[in-house]
Amino acid sequence: MTVLSLVLALILDLVTGGPPLSWRPRVLLRRLVTLLADHWPRRLVPARWQGIAFPVAVLLVTFILVSLATALGALLGVGWIVQGLLVYLAMYGAGAGRTVRQIAGRLQRSMHISARELLAEWIGNAFGNIGEKRLIGVSLERLASSLAMGYCAPLLYGLLGGAGLVWFYAAVRFLGSEAKANGRAPLWLLKLELVLEMLPSWCAAGLLALTAPLAGGGFGDSWRIARRDGMFASNPSRGIPVAAMAGALGVTLGGPVMTGQVLVRAPTFGNGPLPETEDLERGLTLFWVAYLGGALILAVPAALLLFRLL
Repeated sequence: MTVLSLVLALILDLVTGGPPLSWRPRVLLRRLVTLLADHWPRRLVPARWQGIAFPVAVLLVTFILVSLATALGALLGVGWIVQGLLVYLAMYGAGAGRTVRQIAGRLQRSMHISARELLAEWIGNAFGNIGEKRLIGVSLERLASSLAMGYCAPLLYGLLGGAGLVWFYAAVRFLGSEAKANGRAPLWLLKLELVLEMLPSWCAAGLLALTAPLAGGGFGDSWRIARRDGMFASNPSRGIPVAAMAGALGVTLGGPVMTGQVLVRAPTFGNGPLPETEDLERGLTLFWVAYLGGALILAVPAALLLFRLL
């Protein structure tokens, strides 16, 4: 029933553009972390093990709760629906495409400030006075990352381990981002996050490379730049899909960007010029073809399974 669950998650993501904010993993996991922290037996755990024991507890509790919900659904005869809903809550692929479409529309109407505000609201950063080309570049980078982490990751880990593994992955990413924000990121957690992100990163790179001819690029160029530039980025799991997008479009992505009053330095990907508004449209085409192509791949076995059940 796993394939049917993933198809349900895809349909819900495509129709709604993603779950409500209050039901997204970051919000729910933050509530879980707060609850566990309030009841955490600090006196029973040595101080030197606190940095390991608590994150491991969060990961285990997350996996157990999701697995129990799935098992309960199976007992009631709606296990595949419960799994589909849980996977859907971890997806944000279609929402990313819709947001970038709004940004492109505002840029086409010369609403640069409005487009910048929408981008800042979307990714949670207050940008400084960045130019239009850099704004387009950041939008394309975020689009490529969303294809990897908000689309490929839930589907791949849903296939490999069901909703429990999807939420385990979401919990690892949440704990990693929180630890990095607090400046206390354990090395083991960062390594685990990187390992889990690599598979969906290469999946997204492959989808972008396959669809590159639709944007005037080539599979070889996109894949080559993903391997050349993405693998040697400071964070390869984020760099690989961005580099694949740059190669598919024939543009240069990445580079420094002003976040508030701070200049954040970042590597560059690709060999071409900086992206223009029409490149944003081409990037959206690649994104949606990759999204729907992946959905079609899942729809075929789902249809066969339904045919057998009927």
